[in-house]
Amino acid sequence: MRFHRTITSTRWLVFSGCLLLALYAVSGTRVLAQESLRIAAVVNEDIISAFDLQARLRLIITMSQLPKTEATFQSLAPATLRALVDEKLKLQEAEVLNIAVDQNEIDHAISVIETRNRMAPNSLIGILEKNAINPESLFNQIRSEIVWSRIVSRKHGERITIADEDIDKAVQEEETARNQPRYHLSEIAIPVENPENITQVSEQVMNLSAQLENGADFGSLAQSFSQSSSAAHGGDIDWLRLDQLPPEVSSAVSRLQPGQVTRPIRITSGFVLIKLHEIRSGSAPQQPESSLKLNQLHLPLPADAPEDTVTLYMQSASNATETTQGCEAFDVASKKIGSPLSGTLGEVSLSKLPPVFRDALRSLPAGKASAPIRSPDAVIVLMICERKDIPAPDLSVNRKEIEQRIFSQRLAVYARQEIRELRRAAYIELR
Repeated sequence: MRFHRTITSTRWLVFSGCLLLALYAVSGTRVLAQESLRIAAVVNEDIISAFDLQARLRLIITMSQLPKTEATFQSLAPATLRALVDEKLKLQEAEVLNIAVDQNEIDHAISVIETRNRMAPNSLIGILEKNAINPESLFNQIRSEIVWSRIVSRKHGERITIADEDIDKAVQEEETARNQPRYHLSEIAIPVENPENITQVSEQVMNLSAQLENGADFGSLAQSFSQSSSAAHGGDIDWLRLDQLPPEVSSAVSRLQPGQVTRPIRITSGFVLIKLHEIRSGSAPQQPESSLKLNQLHLPLPADAPEDTVTLYMQSASNATETTQGCEAFDVASKKIGSPLSGTLGEVSLSKLPPVFRDALRSLPAGKASAPIRSPDAVIVLMICERKDIPAPDLSVNRKEIEQRIFSQRLAVYARQEIRELRRAAYIELR
């Protein structure tokens, strides 16, 4: 059982003094300035200050490419505070179980985020610091994700047994459905654990849906808010058939076009938002995968920019890159006029890129600049520095993979139970 430690008046004075100094050291919106001195929540013996909440909000808004407005901060604050409370509980449990995360693991997670967001390697921390965001907020988020996976595996992994009959049934289903289409999906899953809170949770999910409609990055919001194990991967749940989804989700996904996101869907455990990336015909022959080392020119340009401005940016991007030959010259040219996101993107799979980028790169020779591409928030030119073709995947049913999938599904159930138990046993005060 957990006990809330009494905090002495001296500790309160020291905390308040440090927070006051931090207020003058950090710039922010009017809402941030007003709220910085407040205690947002108490979680057992730990405090979440309004300053912590503001730091995480700024991280989410920057990573999700949302406008830094008072309305955005207010709409995301409730869900962000809930996520910070769960994060504290996970880190506290990790301390009890003596589970730690080293810096190499955090660095690797950051490189994964950079790749997923098409950032240059080792650029994320600099971008955060440029936006006056303390990287420690991101580090804590990453730590909680890593330790939570270990906590759930340690406490519940050995309780899971998978009978041969379960695997046989799943193999038969895969064989029967071999020719059915597959849908590459991502999710944001928000559970409703107490029926009394359904209105509050519904409002939070509607706020997330509204931010996505305004152009927020789905993967960043999934990592920040989703309660599914897929959150660590930006919500990616890979390729699924419609019959593998709950009926209400299957119905909504069947009406989507690639790139679209569902409205909030009420399911048994809560609410879910689903993004469709791509549809693959089950009967279509699989093409070899391409692994690309990419470099980009990135010119930020809002989605609502006037058409003449878009034309000017597209022409400027073309003039700067169309005659460049090779990645070294392209890198110099792109960094001369582009944003800090210009530069190398590392190695990425062609199939993981948005359709507009896949189409531009599919037949582009290495060392030649693409035509300028209009993305939701920028004008981008890409160059392939190296292309490696990977053989088409083996579509034969793999019993080991199916067993691992069943194990992960059952472990996810224990994960939901575990966080509910931690919340139930904890002293939590929201202010």
